[in-house]
Amino acid sequence: MVDDFRTYEGQPAASCRKAAEECRRDDEIEIGAAIHRRICENLTRISSSFGRKIHVLDVGCGTGRHFHCLRNVELLVGVDISAEMLRAAETPVKSEEISAENIRLLQRNIYEHTFSSGMFDFIYSLGVFGHGASLTAELGRKFYHWLEEGGRLYVNTIE
Repeated sequence: MVDDFRTYEGQPAASCRKAAEECRRDDEIEIGAAIHRRICENLTRISSSFGRKIHVLDVGCGTGRHFHCLRNVELLVGVDISAEMLRAAETPVKSEEISAENIRLLQRNIYEHTFSSGMFDFIYSLGVFGHGASLTAELGRKFYHWLEEGGRLYVNTIE
Protein backbone atom coordinates (compact mmCIF):
# COMPACT_ATOMS: atom_id res chain seq x y z
CA MET A 1 0.00 0.00 0.00
CA VAL A 2 3.03 2.31 0.26
CA ASP A 3 2.71 3.43 -3.36
CA ASP A 4 -1.08 3.87 -3.28
CA PHE A 5 -0.70 7.62 -2.82
CA ARG A 6 0.43 7.80 -6.45
CA THR A 7 -3.04 6.66 -7.52
CA TYR A 8 -4.57 9.71 -5.86
CA GLU A 9 -1.81 11.97 -7.11
CA GLY A 10 -2.61 11.00 -10.70
CA GLN A 11 -6.38 11.48 -10.53
CA PRO A 12 -7.88 13.67 -13.22
CA ALA A 13 -8.43 17.31 -12.30
CA ALA A 14 -12.22 17.00 -12.59
CA SER A 15 -12.24 14.26 -9.95
CA CYS A 16 -10.16 16.40 -7.58
CA ARG A 17 -12.44 19.42 -8.14
CA LYS A 18 -15.48 17.28 -7.34
CA ALA A 19 -13.81 15.94 -4.19
CA ALA A 20 -12.92 19.48 -3.07
CA GLU A 21 -16.50 20.66 -3.61
CA GLU A 22 -17.83 17.69 -1.62
CA CYS A 23 -15.34 18.28 1.17
CA ARG A 24 -16.33 21.94 1.40
CA ARG A 25 -20.00 20.94 1.73
CA ASP A 26 -18.97 18.36 4.34
CA ASP A 27 -17.02 21.05 6.25
CA GLU A 28 -20.22 22.96 6.93
CA ILE A 29 -21.84 19.80 8.32
CA GLU A 30 -18.77 18.42 10.07
CA ILE A 31 -17.99 21.50 12.18
CA GLY A 32 -21.22 20.92 14.12
CA ALA A 33 -20.47 17.25 14.85
CA ALA A 34 -19.23 15.94 18.19
CA ILE A 35 -16.15 14.32 16.61
CA HIS A 36 -15.08 17.64 15.10
CA ARG A 37 -15.53 19.41 18.43
CA ARG A 38 -13.41 16.74 20.15
CA ILE A 39 -10.65 16.97 17.53
CA CYS A 40 -10.80 20.76 17.67
CA GLU A 41 -10.48 20.70 21.46
CA ASN A 42 -7.42 18.45 21.14
CA LEU A 43 -5.81 20.72 18.53
CA THR A 44 -6.52 23.79 20.67
CA ARG A 45 -5.13 22.12 23.81
CA ILE A 46 -1.98 20.87 22.09
CA SER A 47 -1.23 24.10 20.21
CA SER A 48 -1.82 26.15 23.38
CA SER A 49 0.41 23.95 25.53
CA PHE A 50 3.70 25.38 24.31
CA GLY A 51 3.31 28.73 26.06
CA ARG A 52 4.81 30.54 23.06
CA LYS A 53 4.23 31.10 19.35
CA ILE A 54 4.74 27.90 17.35
CA HIS A 55 5.19 26.57 13.83
CA VAL A 56 2.61 23.98 12.76
CA LEU A 57 2.43 21.53 9.83
CA ASP A 58 -0.97 20.21 8.69
CA VAL A 59 -0.29 17.16 6.51
CA GLY A 60 -3.12 16.64 4.04
CA CYS A 61 -4.79 19.89 5.07
CA GLY A 62 -7.52 19.53 2.44
CA THR A 63 -9.91 22.46 2.72
CA GLY A 64 -8.38 23.78 5.94
CA ARG A 65 -11.20 22.36 8.05
CA HIS A 66 -9.14 22.45 11.26
CA PHE A 67 -7.24 25.74 10.87
CA HIS A 68 -9.64 27.57 13.21
CA CYS A 69 -8.86 25.15 16.05
CA LEU A 70 -5.21 26.18 16.43
CA ARG A 71 -3.83 28.73 18.90
CA ASN A 72 -0.47 30.49 19.40
CA VAL A 73 0.52 29.84 15.78
CA GLU A 74 3.12 32.05 14.16
CA LEU A 75 3.39 29.87 11.03
CA LEU A 76 0.90 27.30 9.76
CA VAL A 77 2.00 25.25 6.75
CA GLY A 78 -0.81 23.32 5.08
CA VAL A 79 0.31 20.63 2.64
CA ASP A 80 -1.98 18.78 0.27
CA ILE A 81 -1.51 16.88 -2.95
CA SER A 82 -4.59 18.48 -4.53
CA ALA A 83 -4.51 22.01 -5.94
CA GLU A 84 -8.32 22.09 -5.76
CA MET A 85 -8.32 21.30 -2.05
CA LEU A 86 -5.73 24.02 -1.47
CA ARG A 87 -7.86 26.55 -3.35
CA ALA A 88 -10.70 25.70 -0.96
CA ALA A 89 -8.27 26.07 1.98
CA GLU A 90 -7.68 29.70 0.98
CA THR A 91 -11.16 30.41 2.41
CA PRO A 92 -11.67 27.75 5.10
CA VAL A 93 -14.70 27.33 7.35
CA LYS A 94 -14.75 29.56 10.42
CA SER A 95 -12.05 31.73 8.85
CA GLU A 96 -12.99 34.55 11.25
CA GLU A 97 -11.71 32.34 14.10
CA ILE A 98 -8.32 31.60 12.55
CA SER A 99 -5.58 33.15 14.64
CA ALA A 100 -2.48 31.90 12.79
CA GLU A 101 -0.29 34.86 11.89
CA ASN A 102 1.06 33.38 8.65
CA ILE A 103 -0.46 30.56 6.58
CA ARG A 104 1.40 28.93 3.71
CA LEU A 105 -0.36 26.40 1.50
CA LEU A 106 1.84 24.01 -0.47
CA GLN A 107 0.86 21.53 -3.13
CA ARG A 108 3.24 18.68 -2.40
CA ASN A 109 3.46 14.93 -2.15
CA ILE A 110 4.39 14.52 1.51
CA TYR A 111 6.20 11.22 0.80
CA GLU A 112 8.60 12.99 -1.57
CA HIS A 113 8.86 16.44 0.04
CA THR A 114 11.13 17.42 2.86
CA PHE A 115 11.41 20.24 5.38
CA SER A 116 14.32 21.43 7.49
CA SER A 117 15.16 19.56 10.66
CA GLY A 118 13.30 20.90 13.68
CA MET A 119 11.16 23.26 11.59
CA PHE A 120 7.87 22.47 13.36
CA ASP A 121 6.72 22.41 16.95
CA PHE A 122 3.51 20.58 16.11
CA ILE A 123 2.60 18.29 13.20
CA TYR A 124 -0.88 16.90 12.71
CA SER A 125 -2.68 14.88 10.05
CA LEU A 126 -6.37 14.04 10.23
CA GLY A 127 -8.35 11.84 7.85
CA VAL A 128 -5.43 11.23 5.48
CA PHE A 129 -3.86 7.90 6.32
CA GLY A 130 -5.93 4.98 5.17
CA HIS A 131 -7.35 6.70 2.08
CA GLY A 132 -4.68 5.35 -0.26
CA ALA A 133 -1.95 6.85 1.88
CA SER A 134 -0.02 4.70 4.32
CA LEU A 135 1.53 5.93 7.53
CA THR A 136 4.89 4.34 6.82
CA ALA A 137 7.94 4.01 9.03
CA GLU A 138 9.83 6.29 6.63
CA LEU A 139 7.17 8.99 6.93
CA GLY A 140 7.26 8.62 10.70
CA ARG A 141 11.02 9.21 10.60
CA LYS A 142 10.43 12.34 8.49
CA PHE A 143 7.90 13.65 11.00
CA TYR A 144 10.37 13.03 13.82
CA HIS A 145 13.12 14.82 11.88
CA TRP A 146 10.87 17.82 11.12
CA LEU A 147 9.79 18.22 14.76
CA GLU A 148 11.64 20.53 17.10
CA GLU A 149 12.86 18.82 20.26
CA GLY A 150 9.85 18.52 22.55
CA GLY A 151 7.50 18.86 19.56
CA ARG A 152 4.20 17.04 19.27
CA LEU A 153 2.65 14.77 16.65
CA TYR A 154 -1.12 14.14 16.35
CA VAL A 155 -2.39 11.79 13.62
CA ASN A 156 -5.27 9.44 13.02
CA THR A 157 -5.70 6.57 10.61
CA ILE A 158 -8.79 5.37 8.79
CA GLU A 159 -9.38 1.65 8.35
